[in-house]
Amino acid sequence: MRTLLKGVPHALAQPVCDALLGEGIESRVVRPFTSFAGYGPTPPAEIVILNDDETTRALSVAAECVLALASQPAAEAEIDLSKLPPALRVACPACERALDPRLAQDGTIACACGARHDAIELIVNQHGPEALESCTESLESSGESPTLMHATVKCVHCGYELEGLARRGICPECGKDYDKAVCVLHPYLAAEFKK
Repeated sequence: MRTLLKGVPHALAQPVCDALLGEGIESRVVRPFTSFAGYGPTPPAEIVILNDDETTRALSVAAECVLALASQPAAEAEIDLSKLPPALRVACPACERALDPRLAQDGTIACACGARHDAIELIVNQHGPEALESCTESLESSGESPTLMHATVKCVHCGYELEGLARRGICPECGKDYDKAVCVLHPYLAAEFKK
């Protein structure tokens, strides 16, 4: 048994564990006993995996899950793609043609090549979740609590804010490769996995 992640917030621990179990990786959420009858704030948890041989794959699955959760807007907020900047374009994965995501109907964008794609998925994959912030209600006006989407993602090497940059790339500050999945997961990694 090995501790994979430490200090994981309650709202993140169970979805990550579920993703690991969904991939066939035996894992458990471990929470400390804090108070009688469970009153008080929920303390951070640890995620442990039962088979040490699956550590690398488990880290990869956990990173993808955390990034997927970070990419999700607030549950109540509706995404209005017409609020995107007019210059924002996404490339059709089938033919690389530039598409205007503001023209999506029911969240689907059609290309002249005949391919149909989920507009939100294309935007997040090509421009990062930050590109959708202008499409949702502001958190202040809706009274909702912030989600991981609104958290600042920083380069693990130098701390540069990667807001507005693609999911993977080279940090403009330090010149090292980054992956937002790793950047989001980095604070929770057990010490032996941090680089």
